[in-house]
Amino acid sequence: MDATVETPATHRVRVWDLPTRLSHWAIVTLFGICWWAAKSDHMRWHLIAGYALLGVVWFRLAWGFWGGQTARFSDFVRGPAATLRYLRKLLSRGVGDSPAPLGHNPLGALSVLAMLALLVSQTTFGLFAVDVDGIASGPWSMWVSFDTGRRFAHWHATNFH
Repeated sequence: MDATVETPATHRVRVWDLPTRLSHWAIVTLFGICWWAAKSDHMRWHLIAGYALLGVVWFRLAWGFWGGQTARFSDFVRGPAATLRYLRKLLSRGVGDSPAPLGHNPLGALSVLAMLALLVSQTTFGLFAVDVDGIASGPWSMWVSFDTGRRFAHWHATNFH
């Protein structure tokens, strides 16, 4: 994915800074490792990749407030009224008629927020998940009751499918 846009003057404009691009690819890679490790019963790798994924997601959340301009949530997250206006404009003109915003559009912002929320919940569920035999329980499972930990384990498994 090229993180630059060709402008009419044919010069390149960098859309996302290096930390943003690295966090995007780290999330994809670590999520894949988590999936592979869980499916192939490599729970040590699942935990390591899960911790790393949680760290990258928290970094991306922080970078969304203090990072470069297009990385900041304030640059692309809009309220419901602005998002509905964008959607109406998009539907009335068609996709090709609206100028593309630099970075995420208001609808793309909703998918970014949803993905980050799902990643935080998925990794948090895993931290507190309790396995029936206790072998593959999350590292913080001792802080919740067995029933609560089983619910977390269920949500951790169900969210992915």
